Amino acid sequence: MAREVVLLLETDADGGLSTEEAARRLERFGPDVLPLAVGGGLLWRVLRQFHHPLIYVLLAAGAVTAALGEYVDSAVIFGVVLVMRSSDSCRNPLRVPPSPPRWAPAVPPASPPE
Repeated sequence: MAREVVLLLETDADGGLSTEEAARRLERFGPDVLPLAVGGGLLWRVLRQFHHPLIYVLLAAGAVTAALGEYVDSAVIFGVVLVMRSSDSCRNPLRVPPSPPRWAPAVPPASPPE
């Protein structure tokens, strides 16, 4: 299996890539870095709390009942949505942690050979 990977990547298992080949691949594929994490503000985190199909159905039902003049029913439906979401975020505050502003490299860059 390892030999197949070496052949597929066109490299040498013992010596790795030559300097010229590494420069060529860097030019072709770009640097080997993780993308920057997209930050989200407080509003985005609050809106993500309502991203669920059942919530969409309840919000639509609340809008329909309000359009029909059943304001008490629509208030109860909207109240249920708010209670469901707020209780869920209180029970699981760390379920969706905020993303870091940047990804730290998992492995520090290797020093050039002496």
